[in-house]
Amino acid sequence: DPEDFQGLAHFTEHMVFLGSEKYPDQDEFSRVLALYGGQHNAYTSSEETVYFSEIGNEGVDKAMDVFARFFIDPTFEDSMVYKEIHAVDSEHKKNQPDTSRRLWHLLRSKANPANPVHMFSTGDLQTLQKEPESQGKSL
Repeated sequence: DPEDFQGLAHFTEHMVFLGSEKYPDQDEFSRVLALYGGQHNAYTSSEETVYFSEIGNEGVDKAMDVFARFFIDPTFEDSMVYKEIHAVDSEHKKNQPDTSRRLWHLLRSKANPANPVHMFSTGDLQTLQKEPESQGKSL
């Protein structure tokens, strides 16, 4: 993540699932997975983003085509930016009471600023919208 958009990788994880040029319908991937008894999820940590899914064998080719297009020609619709910033912010707020996450944030806050671990990889409304906008930047 860049210093001025902490949580950008997590935000991007959310945005890629929202369609591609070939499959612009935001629900296409979920629909294909559901048709073949599948499901999907993803997570972003300070070091990686992991996407995972399950699907019946007969739907693998179609699902992989839809999934691959997220990375070949994602739409990143402007109309979805603020919705997904708020989704990231809601996730962060939901996780705040978790003791292990609180300890991780304490450790992160004490890390050497030259080390990427000091960054706030989850992101929230402050790091993805308010602080950048105060500097004349936006997603």
